[in-house]
Parts: sequence; C-alpha cells; structure tokens
Amino acid sequence: MAATKQELLFEARKLVYQNAGELHRYFLSWRHQLFAGYLAVIAALVVPACWAYNSPTHSRAWIGIIGITSVLFTALFWVLEFRNRQLYRACQNVAQNIERLFGVAPEDTSKTNTGVYDELITTTSRSLNHSMIMNVFFAIALFYLTFLTLTVIFILK
Repeated sequence: MAATKQELLFEARKLVYQNAGELHRYFLSWRHQLFAGYLAVIAALVVPACWAYNSPTHSRAWIGIIGITSVLFTALFWVLEFRNRQLYRACQNVAQNIERLFGVAPEDTSKTNTGVYDELITTTSRSLNHSMIMNVFFAIALFYLTFLTLTVIFILK
C-alpha cells in the first residue's frame, strides 16, 4: 500500500527530529572537548613559561611569546565555543519547531504537555546558563593572561 504525502512528511519530520537530537548531543560533546582541550593547551604552555621565568636571564622575549600565544589560544577557543554554541542552538530550534508541528510543544506554554526542546528553550535563563558562564570564563582568562603577560614583560628585570 502506497504511503500518502502526509505520512511521508510525518516520517521525514521524525527523521529530522531524531537527527537534530543526535547532532545536539554531538555539538554539546564538542563543547566539553573544546574546554578540556583549552585547559590542556594552557597547562602545556605553563611548562615553557616556568622554564623561561626560572632561567638565569629571565628571557622576557620567551615569556612574551608564550604569553601572547596563550592570549591567542584563549581567543581562538572562545570563537570556537561561540560557533559551536550557534550549531547546537540551531539543533534546539529545529527540534522545537518540529515539536510544535507535531503538536507536542504548543505555543501556549501554560500547558504542561510540552516537548523536551520546547521545555529546554523556554526554561533556560538567559542571564545564567552554560553559555554565559563560558563567556565569563573566557573573558576573565583573556583579561588575566593579557595582564599577566604585560606585567611580566614590562616589570620583570
């Protein structure tokens, strides 16, 4: 028996919803891996920074290069985190739209029958969420590493 256009559309939306969920989890795992990678890179830069600082000549050039490298890596990882955030939020929005098409996530949010992504998007506080915490973390790291680099370069004798 041939499937109707509505049945085919329903099956296609189910597949897109499933794919959006898988991609959402995938991009969230990227966030964790990016953060761990950033911490590993900064930890790896500490070794040559300690060597340069503890060397008898206090090589300001090496300390400056390492400091600038740490600042550039911080900016790079922050941009990667921002782009990754756009990707997983796109997955959330697609999944929420499909929930609304299925009637699972009604426009009236006073109803208790909502979908996972509709609930996730509507209950997430814009002032305190993981994205804001990551922005604060990278801003503090960028400020601190810049300040530390400039301090060591210009104050170290």
